[in-house]
Amino acid sequence: MKKCIICGKELVKKKNQSKKYFEQQRFCSNQCIGKYKTGEKNNRWAGDNVGYDGVHMWIKKIRGKASKCEHCKRTDRKKYEWCSKDHKYTRNAEDYLELCTSCHRKYDYRFYEPKFNVEEAKKLKEECLSYRAIARKLGVRTHSTIQRYLDNN
Repeated sequence: MKKCIICGKELVKKKNQSKKYFEQQRFCSNQCIGKYKTGEKNNRWAGDNVGYDGVHMWIKKIRGKASKCEHCKRTDRKKYEWCSKDHKYTRNAEDYLELCTSCHRKYDYRFYEPKFNVEEAKKLKEECLSYRAIARKLGVRTHSTIQRYLDNN
């Protein structure tokens, strides 16, 4: 008598199933296959080479959906997100914070490195140019990027 290696349910040979296929069978359902092929057993497992989206799906699976803000301590916001403390996106669950969207943006901003010449932007601002004009001159897509950076630094 063969049993499913996940749930222990007895495996029964179906009428249209070949004997060879039944002998190779180890699971009773697709759900049990899915439970078995998680983590390192999955043939698409990337380990520490996982990308941004993959590591965020992993942290949600490990720690659940973010439900509070560890910075402002609020629990009445519409959306909470997992935030990497050091922006290295490793598979260490302790390296993530639960933050509301507002605090997450502020936290990430500290790691932001502008893709424009900051000194030139400051000089242009001293010449009383608008943020839009500065963005156009420096080839920056949105003026709000210039505005946020110059107002906070």
